[in-house]
Amino acid sequence: VAERSLALWSNEYVVQLIEENLEQILPILLPPLCRISKTHWNTNIITLTYNLLKTLMDINKKLCDDVLNTLRDDEQR
Repeated sequence: VAERSLALWSNEYVVQLIEENLEQILPILLPPLCRISKTHWNTNIITLTYNLLKTLMDINKKLCDDVLNTLRDDEQR
């Protein structure tokens, strides 16, 4: 299920929808993606997750950095 869900992100239409709504979607997506990239046992899932993170960074690096910084701050509290 996880592999198929992550494979959806290779669909250009899905990526376009994400681009249009990235400010609302990114704070929801990044926490689980970061967790999966560090803890999942399946290397294919980790690779797909890193590919998705790269796509999100390519779309809007500043927003990704801002959300990641907020996540780090929240974890430190």
